[in-house]
Amino acid sequence: VALKNLVNEAYSMDISRKSGSVLREKQRRGEFIGAYASYGYLRDPRDVHKIIIDPETAPIVQEIFRRVAEGEAVRSVLRWLNTEGIPSPGTYRYQKGICLDKRFADGTVHPWGQETVKMMLANPVYLGHMVQGRRRSQLYAGMPDRRMPPSEWTVVENTHKPIIDRDTFDRVQAVRQADRE
Repeated sequence: VALKNLVNEAYSMDISRKSGSVLREKQRRGEFIGAYASYGYLRDPRDVHKIIIDPETAPIVQEIFRRVAEGEAVRSVLRWLNTEGIPSPGTYRYQKGICLDKRFADGTVHPWGQETVKMMLANPVYLGHMVQGRRRSQLYAGMPDRRMPPSEWTVVENTHKPIIDRDTFDRVQAVRQADRE
């Protein structure tokens, strides 16, 4: 039994390494390998390794960026999103059948969170760049899922149509930086 367990463990480690290297290569080529696309995008039904603009949510993303670029605080944007009853990313994915997370099964519109909006505002995917490898896990080695520093992310530019132009994105980053200081 002990020998069999040792062989099985070695086999699973080997498979994990091989599948991890294939996924990293797909990331380097700019292929989308995530479970679901960032809010404002959808997986392309013709090629699941590409993302396309979601016509329902892209205008919301543009409005969020526009408001912050003009100096509106994130809390104010949150108030607007929640007052207007705009479904949060998780609620929207559940409503569209993209994600079947049971937390959203009760039918209520879950409110937007401040961290969700802040992460959106810092996400280069809205510029048309594929950004992957933000988290890494090596479960076969007993290492839990961990966040990677931005210097270790895999970023491939111009892989899909942008929702936000460079000027707006840069203005938002400048406003957010000024708020932190």
